[in-house]
Amino acid sequence: MTSESSVGENPTLYRKKEPRWSRRLLRWSHLIMATIPLLIFLSLFRSHLSLDKSFTSRMQSSFFKSNPAGDVLITYNDTLRRVPNGNKCFLWEENSDHWWTHHPMWQISSENGTHTCFRYVDAGSHQFLFDIYRNQFMTDCKNVMTRYMIDSGWGADWNAGIAMPIQEALRTNRTLAIRTYGGFWHYAALKPNGTNPTCPARDMTCYFLDLTKCKPTNNRSEVITNYFPVPFEYTVRNSIVYRYLTRPKQWLRREVNPIVEQMTKMLPTPCSVMHVRRADVIFHSENSRKYYPISDYMEKLPKNRRDTILLLTDDANAIKEAKEFFPDTKWVYFNRTRHQGASGGWENQIPSKSPKQEVITILATLKIVSTCDTIVYGESAFATMLVQSMEPVQKMRVDEGVPDLVSADNQDSDKKLEALLNEQRKKKIMIKNNKNVTTGRNSTVI
Repeated sequence: MTSESSVGENPTLYRKKEPRWSRRLLRWSHLIMATIPLLIFLSLFRSHLSLDKSFTSRMQSSFFKSNPAGDVLITYNDTLRRVPNGNKCFLWEENSDHWWTHHPMWQISSENGTHTCFRYVDAGSHQFLFDIYRNQFMTDCKNVMTRYMIDSGWGADWNAGIAMPIQEALRTNRTLAIRTYGGFWHYAALKPNGTNPTCPARDMTCYFLDLTKCKPTNNRSEVITNYFPVPFEYTVRNSIVYRYLTRPKQWLRREVNPIVEQMTKMLPTPCSVMHVRRADVIFHSENSRKYYPISDYMEKLPKNRRDTILLLTDDANAIKEAKEFFPDTKWVYFNRTRHQGASGGWENQIPSKSPKQEVITILATLKIVSTCDTIVYGESAFATMLVQSMEPVQKMRVDEGVPDLVSADNQDSDKKLEALLNEQRKKKIMIKNNKNVTTGRNSTVI
């Protein structure tokens, strides 16, 4: 009794009686418990740093020199290795098309001679892009809305032909599928019979990732052509939808990138873009647009943006005109086949007879324009795409304030332009004879 009470009152006496083996066991257990978190951390850190030998052997030293951010390559079997900058990269030897098709919320962040890297799109677009993807792929294909691909200019084909309809399909919970007139799209095979195709499909899938897993319906009543009025939000979101629809396949990116790199080196900054749309714009009856002289475009540009100009035009005569009347300007332009004025006739967008080459040039153009910070242009769906590719940009309209932007009176503007240029040539000769002055700078042809 006394012994028990004395133990309760004196715990020190009780601990001294604790067996030695028990005290040692207690100390070891505390040490082990303290060490476990450290071991877990070291294990995770080691696994993050380690790369298997087969993966490491494929890395090129040049890759790290050109990528100070430290992007880490991944293999196609989804051995994804995330790094702090959030990029995911593929070697060119690996096909990333399937992965990108089903990861629509990623966009290309960088490309070079060895790899392609992707990163997330802006957070504000995530949900919208996923909704489009879900509506196009996560479906049983029982409620398909079919649309005929427009065979017109690049801007019209994509904006009115697909970008607007796919938003309508999303709004009505239907899946958009595309049919082609005559079994081909004119940017994938030549009018009128679909010759010289880029690929056997002869449609947009020659160049871009699949739009949907569903097939277009054969029921004519299921085919939509137009819907009015077009909701305002469709127009606002058009540029986001266009980028989603025109995610280029890997083979196409490899064709476009060298051209962009070459032009970037050739194009000194600051520079301006001049988009001169002519060709068949005078064949639209009461909706015909005017042929404007190069001088009208130049007058719109700030004086400090007239030294170097990237000239984009479908008219070979426009290049001759620019070099003749503005020899002090450094003109940079694509060395490609063009119509001369209206010589190509109505909606003949492939003067080179190579749909593949035309598409490569278009995509390279949409990338290279971002090198410049100023653009002057007229009414054109493609010009709108150029502006969107350059944002933020200083922009001027050659047709700003023109009362008859579209008019039947513009149908003979090609002849009026030629007469105006002849008059200017006469004046130029007179000035040259009086002053006997000749100046000039070289143009750059790519």
